[in-house]
Amino acid sequence: MKKICIALTIMFCALVQNISAQETPFEGEIVYETYENYSDYLLKMANSIWFNGVHKMRMIMKDTKMHVIDETTGVHLIGDIANKSLVHFFEATKTGIDFSNNIESQLVLINRDINYSHTVGKLKEYTYADQNKKSELLGQQCSLSEGRIVRTMGGMDQTYDVKTLTADNIPAPQVFPYNLQGLEVKNLPLKWIYKYDGGHVGFGVGELSIYYEADVIEINPRAVNDDEFVIPADYNITKKSMNAFSLMKYYSGVKKQLVKMGIKGGDNSQKTSGVHYKTEGEWGF
Repeated sequence: MKKICIALTIMFCALVQNISAQETPFEGEIVYETYENYSDYLLKMANSIWFNGVHKMRMIMKDTKMHVIDETTGVHLIGDIANKSLVHFFEATKTGIDFSNNIESQLVLINRDINYSHTVGKLKEYTYADQNKKSELLGQQCSLSEGRIVRTMGGMDQTYDVKTLTADNIPAPQVFPYNLQGLEVKNLPLKWIYKYDGGHVGFGVGELSIYYEADVIEINPRAVNDDEFVIPADYNITKKSMNAFSLMKYYSGVKKQLVKMGIKGGDNSQKTSGVHYKTEGEWGF
């Protein structure tokens, strides 16, 4: 009887430890690559920092905080969901913009209406949900979720078709939606795609469309220090994220430097892995 009790105790402790491990949000960093494709109108806008091609990305995360580093461009994004803060800054110009007082302008995929720039973005449709389909990525069993999100902004419908593969046994930290434009996920995404259709501007002059895919290539759990979420003190960070002229000034400065560096307008079509962005059939979607 004593041996049975000991065995049951060990089994119970192991079970509790296993559950605890599964319930502990991921802390550490992921390395991923994106492929981004934009309509000509979006590429040619005076303040557009977008370009077609691959970005090499790294995301450091801990509970409510994240630091996303675009290693292709030198653009950073530091956010803290507890404080509702989000700051975008650029190494080459040592400038940035703080979206904390206009945070919901950056959360267009959240499952509710949003308040941004003194107006409301109404949610018209939200079908993003688990599809009960499994696949394996990086040794992790993953679940497929997908759906359509439609929001009215500026009098026009903004349509996003979204797909994610999330690791079943790696809970995402609270902050992760800040890197997914507000899309709420329970577990760590290892692949995600969205296709955006914002209609046309100026009587059909400009098409608003985006294709974006992300592919995690490394998962690196580790202890993360709070000093990894510090914005450099010598950077000029404006807080005028509701001011259109301030936004244009900042992004125009970033664009000018990216062109000068040969990044915007250069050849960014190849992933490190050698897999081109045309990954049809490789995603299992």
